Amino acid sequence: MIHLPLAAPADAATDEFRLHPARPLSNARPARCFATLRRCGNARSLLTIGSFSRASGLLRHDVSGSADLAPGNAAGRLPAINRQLVALTCDDANTATEGRLTMAERRQGLIAARKAAGHTQETLAEAIEVYPKSVRNWERGEATPTLHNQLRLAPALNLTFQELRRLVDTTPASTSSHGRHDATTKNAAAESVLHAQIPRLRRVLDTRDIPPDGRTRTLDDLQSIVQSIVERRLQSDYTNLSLQLPELLPELHRAILSAPTNSKHQYARLLAFTYRAADAIADKFGYYDLSARYIDSLREVSILSEDDLLVGASSYVRGEIFFASEDLEAGRRMLERAANDVHVGQSETAAATYGTLHMRAAVMAARAGNARQARDHIEEAQQVARLTNEGIHLGTAFGVASVRIHDLSLDVEIGDAGNALRLASGWSPPLTMPAERRSHFYIELGRAFCLADQPERVLSTPAGLRDVAGGLPVDRCGHQLIMVGCVD
Repeated sequence: MIHLPLAAPADAATDEFRLHPARPLSNARPARCFATLRRCGNARSLLTIGSFSRASGLLRHDVSGSADLAPGNAAGRLPAINRQLVALTCDDANTATEGRLTMAERRQGLIAARKAAGHTQETLAEAIEVYPKSVRNWERGEATPTLHNQLRLAPALNLTFQELRRLVDTTPASTSSHGRHDATTKNAAAESVLHAQIPRLRRVLDTRDIPPDGRTRTLDDLQSIVQSIVERRLQSDYTNLSLQLPELLPELHRAILSAPTNSKHQYARLLAFTYRAADAIADKFGYYDLSARYIDSLREVSILSEDDLLVGASSYVRGEIFFASEDLEAGRRMLERAANDVHVGQSETAAATYGTLHMRAAVMAARAGNARQARDHIEEAQQVARLTNEGIHLGTAFGVASVRIHDLSLDVEIGDAGNALRLASGWSPPLTMPAERRSHFYIELGRAFCLADQPERVLSTPAGLRDVAGGLPVDRCGHQLIMVGCVD
């Protein structure tokens, strides 16, 4: 679990700024990973979790133990590990055990999810505006909810869209020979869902000062929810983010508008992390105008948060605008100025913020063709990285390993394939590093192979980048790798 200082700590020098990363699995390999749903003695659902990873042993969670799924669960929702409601194995990167479950077994999972969320069939039907008979038919396996109803049903059950799909999917088990085709089809469907949410993400921003009426949970509850949003972004879980954010952002807008003056900065902080997640979706999928709008909003609330380091972190994100416009020298100056405003000795987070700004400035200078400036910036980042724990600092991965990945990117940008491949030789990102940053390494490594006229090695990088793609669709990720690295 990643621990972020979502609430500004009283003492800026305390350990609250540090990441406490998940421990790597002692047997991190593509062995069977499992999760089973069972009943405990008091008739409440109990989720028993085994070591869960993505394919090739890439760590997502290393939780062992039990999570109580009673309706009274904290904040009224399942724990972050609820995605393992159905058994999952990692023997084949594209084959999941839930496909082998019978319809009745899968629908039992749907019933368990409803009860864990504290719903009866009648209250669930009311929440998603359908007849109770529809819910009964879904749970008996006599009908399958439409896509429209699935989009309503997933948040009502505190499930992600993919988790719900596993429970209501009517397709028979696929063999490993068909697994890749099935995975590609599912990824295409997930990407379609994401693109369908873009208009909602636009409207949410249009109405930030006049949000629709609705519930507003407590600050503590919202902090917990935003924590999970940050984790999803770091794991590139963009499809589920696209489903959550249009519901969460209006609530945060209501919260900050109604908050007393002396607590608005706390809600502003939560909005900053949430806007960044929305920007990640817009930027990664090419909606650059929407990305720029969210970045502007991010900067506004960062200033309102009264946290100078969060303002610095917003400048790091603002760099995306200059990459998109290719106004690279202006972007580099912006990042350098933001770094100069950071007092490095203030805390570990201050040092990490300073380092991330120089890290991004290095790549920007390299892309602009200024190798000397690029080296100066990366050396600044390297110096502070040696004094900083590798981890997540204000929503950005930073440390020695993160700087190394950017150093690789720098070499690729300036055309030094030899140095790039030497830097990557015999090294791979740590398993505890977020998928978002790990995928960056494999993309740059693929580009380095192409630059060295070794395109046949592009898709020989670990699982061809597939296993660290996170929420990016498999085909899109692999296609992006080839287009960026191997096509003139």
